[in-house]
Amino acid sequence: MLAHIRAWSSSLVAKIIIGMIVLAFVLLAYAGSLTLRGGGPTETVAKVGDQVLQRQYLEASVRQQVAQYNQIPDFKIETMADYEERDPARQVVNSFIQSAMWPEQVNSLGIEASEAEVRDAIVRDPRFLREDGSFNEALFNTFALNNNRDAYMASLATQVVSSKIRGLPLAEDLELPAGWSQPIGAYLSEKRAVEGFWLPRESVSDIAVSDEQLATYLSDNQSAFMWPELRTAQVIAFTAEDTYERYDVEEERVLALYERRKDDANQPETRVIEQISVETLEQAQGYVERLRAGEQWPAIAFEATQAAPMSLGDVSADKLAPALADAAFKVLEPGILDPVASDEGATILRVLSITPAVEASLETMRPELERELKLVVAQRNLFDLSQELDFKLGDGISLEQAAADLDLPLVSLDQVDRLGRNKAGARAADIVANADIMAAVFAAKVDDENVVSTDETISYVVDLSAIEAPAPKTLDEARAELVAAYLNAEALKTMEAQAEALSARITSGEISMAAAASELGVELQSLEASTRNQAAQADPLFAGAIEAIFGAEGEGALLTQQQSARVALMQITAVEAGDAGEPSDVAKQTLAVLANSWQTDLSDAYTQALREAGNYRIINRVVNEVSEAVAIELGLQ
Repeated sequence: MLAHIRAWSSSLVAKIIIGMIVLAFVLLAYAGSLTLRGGGPTETVAKVGDQVLQRQYLEASVRQQVAQYNQIPDFKIETMADYEERDPARQVVNSFIQSAMWPEQVNSLGIEASEAEVRDAIVRDPRFLREDGSFNEALFNTFALNNNRDAYMASLATQVVSSKIRGLPLAEDLELPAGWSQPIGAYLSEKRAVEGFWLPRESVSDIAVSDEQLATYLSDNQSAFMWPELRTAQVIAFTAEDTYERYDVEEERVLALYERRKDDANQPETRVIEQISVETLEQAQGYVERLRAGEQWPAIAFEATQAAPMSLGDVSADKLAPALADAAFKVLEPGILDPVASDEGATILRVLSITPAVEASLETMRPELERELKLVVAQRNLFDLSQELDFKLGDGISLEQAAADLDLPLVSLDQVDRLGRNKAGARAADIVANADIMAAVFAAKVDDENVVSTDETISYVVDLSAIEAPAPKTLDEARAELVAAYLNAEALKTMEAQAEALSARITSGEISMAAAASELGVELQSLEASTRNQAAQADPLFAGAIEAIFGAEGEGALLTQQQSARVALMQITAVEAGDAGEPSDVAKQTLAVLANSWQTDLSDAYTQALREAGNYRIINRVVNEVSEAVAIELGLQ
């Protein structure tokens, strides 16, 4: 087994991508089947030294980056605004630059992941372990056949290196590669102060839009109103939850589990109780007599304590002091109880309701106990059931027949995009939330051999029957989107023109930023001198414009910044040049980034270091083409 792992990993260890992020562009299991627009698949996008990022890998990586975002509820990319905010194409290019540089940097610190360490990480991977903790080679081999081996190995190597980095002492003599300390240190410590405001957004809801205007807008922006590539497929996908009911469990195991769980499942008697505390037993007895004569509980409480009665909640006897528990739980009916004396005085209790104890019997717990035990069996047998399905498909049986024979769920996806949405914009089925399944649907070819993929939680197989290439939407198909986009564009034009006019007046000295904000009736916001890291934590007005703020020419520069559906006007009020700092301090900051998380604002500093060395190039035209092409495929508007 170790020989098999060694053969798999030996060529990869030398080219491990170092960093805390498993970079999207290594996940290229389906890159060979891409339909590309613009330049050829091998067109260069970026180059760092002798390492090149090609167009085909950028396209595949952007798709994978979107799929990863869509696995996280708060980061899903569902609109063009989401896509532009995340900017996955630029993220992938930045990640490529980082990955091209990390080996040199990490090697300079003497950190590496050896072949033996990567092999050890494999045999410790919980996905390949039996219940007794031993390595399941058969499961590992199946995983190796059905998944991207290089991506898996890269992620393991990253874990090994990251673990080593976190254990490194911050030595005084750490050094960065030659020439890197000055630009990185200066970049990190540069500070800028800025003030600005959001321009008010005028209402455009009452603007009448004609079909002629919409048709012109559609013609000018047809690439934003496209049906993405749509695919029709059948999918068998199942987890332990889908298959556990087919298994039986021994009565002895049910009884044993019941014995372990019954005490936790038993519910003690509880009572809803309120109390009034007074200084003496005599006072308490007097109040009880008045209550039993018909006076109101809240009124007596206020007279005695100048407050409402204290609620003890719905409590069991063990949650009360012994004397109170004895009094409260000996009565058979709700009502006012006799006073209870204590060292601090006396307490009057009122029981509002009684909930009898419930003893969990075997029969009441049986359904949940059996389900739990069956799920364990189903999870253990997931791999065997996947193999049985694979054998049937290998014999030429259709997905429909295999699903019927093995009683597995079969889902039909009719004309769905990469996010699993049909033409109506609705999710076609629950399984489309699984990014791996949707990646498989869009990596498949019509008439491909059906191969079952499995991991520790799910098994699935895809049968693709049709592919529809991206196509333009007609005016009627895109009407609602067109109206919204047209009105938004008109609003932005108005705000940008207003910002341009204000900039001219400010530049001429006619008005100040404060006067402009007052004239518009908006708040002028300020950011004191801050580094890039500090600005990232500021108000969204500034945090969303860091690149523009630090890219401006200098003090006094005016910036018009569009962020989503808003426009801001800002002015740089102060610039403090960065200090290169002590090389060892910069090295420590860099090591801290490696150990904890990748901060993308550092990427520009490393980029600058490479630019100065003449060792760096990005073809922005290709990046923009790829970004637009993937957005069209995803149907983002």
